[in-house]
Amino acid sequence: MGLKTPPGLARWSRAGIKALAELEISPDLRFVLNSFLSELDSLIRERQKTEDRIKEKAAEERFAKNRAILESHPGVGLLTTMGFLTEVYQPDRFKEETQVALYLGLAPGVKQSGDRRIAKPLLKAGQGPLRCLLIQAAWVWVGSDHRAAKVYGRLLRNTGCKQKAIVGVARRLAINLWWMLLRSEEDEN
Repeated sequence: MGLKTPPGLARWSRAGIKALAELEISPDLRFVLNSFLSELDSLIRERQKTEDRIKEKAAEERFAKNRAILESHPGVGLLTTMGFLTEVYQPDRFKEETQVALYLGLAPGVKQSGDRRIAKPLLKAGQGPLRCLLIQAAWVWVGSDHRAAKVYGRLLRNTGCKQKAIVGVARRLAINLWWMLLRSEEDEN
């Protein structure tokens, strides 16, 4: 038989969470569900405190110019901007694009012996949280910019895998942001 999923739960909206809290279930299930809902509420509050703190830091004068530069790129918002600025704080320390991609964990490993070159999976080195933000921003970029969508489509055809394709777009995004900081130029689009 099972329980019917409350409306709004697919995206964990406030209405969906409220419906879960009001669901008629046995006392034992209610105890467990209330425990999970309490933990969820705590995590939501912590997330909000963290976002508020990031907004406070972002308002500081030292970030103003570079924030404007990075946020001019389609798909890039406050969290991605601040993550990039705090992790890649001196963009001139990277001499080439590959170094940026390696630092952020957006470059594949390579096994090379003689004339043979074998591509390996992504190196898991680098900045994991920033990599996640860049991948999320890449999805937004693909959805809002036809050129990024074309790049994604080409990568998808070549790799046959959505995840690999979007990581390729995230790599391109990270390199774009790096160049924008180096040149102190906003996105021209």
